[in-house]
Amino acid sequence: MRSTSRRNHTREFKLQCCRQVATGEKYPAQICREYNLSESVLLRWRKEYEEIVVSG
Repeated sequence: MRSTSRRNHTREFKLQCCRQVATGEKYPAQICREYNLSESVLLRWRKEYEEIVVSG
């Protein structure tokens, strides 16, 4: 069994990915392919991003 290490992404990187999807610059699947992210991770980031945008 391979051991996998968790990657830690910066807040700026997460926001950049979310902004690219929110502005229509890139599709979510495109972001996931480019940065080797799972769709569930990007979905979680987008929900957090939307909460930030709505609340402040």
